[in-house]
Amino acid sequence: MIMIAGGSGFFGVNVARCLAARGHEVLLAQRHPIPPPVLLENYWHRQVRQAAGDIVDLPFLLGLVKKFSVDSIIHAAHATAGLHHEFPLYQTVRVQIQGLMNCLEAARLMDLRRVTFISSVDLYRGLPAQCDVWHEDAYLPPLSFSDVGNKKRAAEQISLLYAKAYGLSVASVRVGHNYGPACDWQEENQMIANALAGVTGEYPGIPANRRRHTVYAKDSAEGTCLIHLAESLKHYIYNLSDGGHPTMEEVREAIREVVPGAEIRLAPPGKEKTEYRPVSMQRMKEEFGFVPLDVRLGVKACVDFMKEGKYLARSREKGNVEKAITRPINQDSGSDDGRGPQGGAMEQSSGARDETRSFSREEMERRHMRIREGMQLRGMACLVAVDNDIVRYIAGAAKHATPHKPGDVTGVLIFPLLGDPVLLVATSFHAQQLQKESWVPVTAVAFRKGQPEGVRIREYGLDTAERLKAAGIERGIVGLATWRGVPAYVLEDLRRELPRASFVSAGDLVMECRRIKSSEELALVRKAAEGADAGIQAIVEAARPGVTEAELVAACDYAMVRAGCERGSMLLLGTGPFDQMQGAIMDTSQSQKRVRKGDVILNELSPVYHGYNSQLCVPISVGEPPPAAFLERMKIDNALYDLAFGLIRPGNRQGDIDRKVKELADKLAPGQFTRAWALQAHELDHGQDRLTFETMKAGMVWVNHPWTTPSSNGYEGHTIGNTLIVTEGDPESISRWPRDVVVV
Repeated sequence: MIMIAGGSGFFGVNVARCLAARGHEVLLAQRHPIPPPVLLENYWHRQVRQAAGDIVDLPFLLGLVKKFSVDSIIHAAHATAGLHHEFPLYQTVRVQIQGLMNCLEAARLMDLRRVTFISSVDLYRGLPAQCDVWHEDAYLPPLSFSDVGNKKRAAEQISLLYAKAYGLSVASVRVGHNYGPACDWQEENQMIANALAGVTGEYPGIPANRRRHTVYAKDSAEGTCLIHLAESLKHYIYNLSDGGHPTMEEVREAIREVVPGAEIRLAPPGKEKTEYRPVSMQRMKEEFGFVPLDVRLGVKACVDFMKEGKYLARSREKGNVEKAITRPINQDSGSDDGRGPQGGAMEQSSGARDETRSFSREEMERRHMRIREGMQLRGMACLVAVDNDIVRYIAGAAKHATPHKPGDVTGVLIFPLLGDPVLLVATSFHAQQLQKESWVPVTAVAFRKGQPEGVRIREYGLDTAERLKAAGIERGIVGLATWRGVPAYVLEDLRRELPRASFVSAGDLVMECRRIKSSEELALVRKAAEGADAGIQAIVEAARPGVTEAELVAACDYAMVRAGCERGSMLLLGTGPFDQMQGAIMDTSQSQKRVRKGDVILNELSPVYHGYNSQLCVPISVGEPPPAAFLERMKIDNALYDLAFGLIRPGNRQGDIDRKVKELADKLAPGQFTRAWALQAHELDHGQDRLTFETMKAGMVWVNHPWTTPSSNGYEGHTIGNTLIVTEGDPESISRWPRDVVVV
């Protein structure tokens, strides 16, 4: 199918008819739905279809290419700008330039056969008078204020850049001033219509000596079809005009030859502001044997067409046409806007969550759209995710289990810019269970062929490569999320099977999408905080002399699981007299060390609820108040916490806040700490060491738990901490525990 961007205009309609008459299927893409044009009535809904939307919206355009199997594009979209026109200059430049770039991006990503850009002979205006003929190789004027010409010239250069950089087949067609079929408002058409109706035509604003490079609309469409359908092209640029530059007086005489006695009154000759020269049609003649009708024959053809009555009747149907524009397309079969990338393979359902899913359909569409927007900006054709957290985020599989042991591949998620994503997992049983909560189709990965009976080797790399080939993604940019998480054998297979593809790191792309939470995500963060609160409560209740650290960890873990959190959530704990603690607390789930009276229990809980973390640190003292040295450390940490809390506001930067935290620590305890910081985010790979200049935004989640490293021996780490949600005002603290020592 051939797509015509701007298909509802006179040029698009004429080209669509010529293509349909040759047996091609055509898709008209324009801002609003239209009723069947007169020229296309016999082809409508059979060979010619339409889709309404904005070609400046790349996902929309790519969705059309995918949905309708478009193999090439003709960019004919244009909106006239200026003080007295409908669209401001900004909008018309976006349509012309960004719209064309989107067409070229679609050609690059989807390996389309050709992009043909409809340019204009108007860009020749301003050439020196000594230039006898306007030909395609002429050096264009360095200084021009032509509205149409400047935009067309810029667009032509962008087309050439894409052709050079990516080997695309592109063509620019410099078309003259059209008249004829579907050009009702053009002055030539009005003059002919009035002449046929026997009405005297009064045109006081049209001087008799005004010139134009004209071309009969059917000829401009036929020539465009020849260029666009050619198997190969000898040139990038082609003129398409009748070759001359007739005056309006010559047009009037041509009409009178066909309609004798026609009364056409033009204004007296005026001073011409532009030097006109003949337009060379040598390329079209030599390469295609095509020569458009001159103005005399073109006017005769237009008169013959109008005598059929359709154009005169069309003007009487204007009221119905305006009404029809607001009618949705394909009311009986749903939307025809072609927005495939937004929905992908998500099954249709209401926005409400069911018992097996953690997120609504609207939430998943929001995520997928944001990720695809990032992919578009980076020119990325596909995202391949192996990181467990990223897989869970994109699939919506919040309860998806982590790998059984380090190095396991829990799944590979293939997320193309276009088309349907898929999640490859180890077994069909795993796929069946995971599909209950995943919004992305899940299937078992293929096994290596030719192995002895009983030997099964999962081919994540080869299976992924074959699926990318089937989707036409063999030489595009493939993002890996994360780069360091891709097993070497998977990456080796991908590079061997897809030698023309470029593999880049893309973990940060998804991380940027994850950083600002939706209301659904924040609700899960708060549920994780409830789990942390329950975990601290369990430690408080179990803490007594004689209990082991492992028992405390088990009690805490059990309480968090009962609160709905995942098993195996991070849980760090350490006990002992504070003045004897050295270094940081660790995983003590296997420790048989027993708690004694006077011990301080330090902890760092990070439960996960449906994939979302909360973090909490609440110090506990067993049997008696903690020693003075600990209370002094707590006093410093609370001061650092308060400072960071007061600075967690939209617009402030993490690095600046932590720098001030270190400055305050040095002021409160000179020379005591070599390191002090407060803020951490679970999405960031190295917490406080990454994105130190990230700007705070409402909806972000940060952990405020001051960490201090003593300059000599002693405890290194947190004593207090809580999870905060950034708002427009004070951040929201989501734990119910106070920042104080709990004595049990």
